[in-house]
Amino acid sequence: MHDAIEWAGQSLKCDAAGCDHVEPVPEITADLIGTPCPKCGANLLTEEDHAAGLEIQAMVALINEAIGPVDVPDEVVRTATAVSFNPHKGSLTIKVGE
Repeated sequence: MHDAIEWAGQSLKCDAAGCDHVEPVPEITADLIGTPCPKCGANLLTEEDHAAGLEIQAMVALINEAIGPVDVPDEVVRTATAVSFNPHKGSLTIKVGE
């Protein structure tokens, strides 16, 4: 049994122009707010972006609670399409298949 939506991993992505740094993290938590990008020095996580991320996590939890566990074979889960969510400065970028 699996959640309808499962977290494959979380990361902080630098949104500075020309910077492509992505830093995998076990979990995006408030203590990461203000973390500087090791490549360019820009802020990897603002309070606003963290709050937006918490809203996304709450929506995922609500969907999973409403749907309940789903019986999906492991081979289907391993080949599921990845969807990434990037909240930044009041907007949300959603990419499918990356």
